[in-house]
Amino acid sequence: VLAIARDPQADDGSCVLSQAKNNLGRLDVPSLRYVVRTAEVPTDDENAPAMVGVLDFVGESDRSVDDILAENASDPGDRAERDEAAAWLSAYLSDQPNQESTATEVFKEGSAAGFSKDQLKRAKTKARAVSRKSDFGGGWVWALHTPGPAKGAKGAKGAPF
Repeated sequence: VLAIARDPQADDGSCVLSQAKNNLGRLDVPSLRYVVRTAEVPTDDENAPAMVGVLDFVGESDRSVDDILAENASDPGDRAERDEAAAWLSAYLSDQPNQESTATEVFKEGSAAGFSKDQLKRAKTKARAVSRKSDFGGGWVWALHTPGPAKGAKGAKGAPF
């Protein structure tokens, strides 16, 4: 499932396109930023070209649609707590080997820093962290996700689509 939201923090009026749900594929695909530009398309009537909107992808976004919607829906106190937990989580994972740690250690160290398990789970997306199984039968690992171009993605003007 793809989701789209206008980013109120963007100076250029751009929107964000991100994956909202995926049951079978990769979960670490980047969010993309785009603007809608007007384009003229010729028609059969040479005197009446059609004006249409064109999505112009301008790069990746560090914000997902979930982030944008959550900021608009939650109260400022919740956002401040999530921001604080996300900053802690990002710093913690950055200091770990391979920028990853077991979920058990994240929760243990996070608790020692004053964060609940639920706060850390809510902060994971904002911290750009992903979780995955370490191996078959193994536990969960949380790791920082470093955004980059989608594999095999090509498009006009360097856009990923």
